[in-house]
Amino acid sequence: MDSSEEKVVAVIMVGGPTKETRFQPLSLNVPKPLFPLAGQPMVHHPISACKA
Repeated sequence: MDSSEEKVVAVIMVGGPTKETRFQPLSLNVPKPLFPLAGQPMVHHPISACKA
């Protein structure tokens, strides 16, 4: 690791499988962290923020 690079440690909380119905019918086939948001899965956005 270069001295100018900073190591980032992060925990990204994502929801697990539940029987909630708030996101149905979307949540019947797609896990909530994988719902599309701005052309990317929702979980992509916090991961990208950690990389930046």
